[in-house]
Amino acid sequence: MIQAIFQTIINKLKWKQKFNSFLKQYRLKNSHNFTTPVNIFNLDNVVVGKGSYGPLQVLDYGNIDAKVKIGNFCSIANGVIFLSGGGA
Repeated sequence: MIQAIFQTIINKLKWKQKFNSFLKQYRLKNSHNFTTPVNIFNLDNVVVGKGSYGPLQVLDYGNIDAKVKIGNFCSIANGVIFLSGGGA
């Protein structure tokens, strides 16, 4: 029981470290907009225009040819999910 709780805590800490690293990479690539990623996704498949803002949740299904492109000065509402590469 204690080992399971300990493992859960370790997994959460590892994910948080990975997410913080992703946030740094995202900010370097997207200093021209005010979007904030909600989850980890392939940075090469997402392009956000200047001045856009809001939470950015992208579900990436691994298709390297699929892209998400968001224009300039777009407002993204809470709860919006962008799907990328889910087709056959």
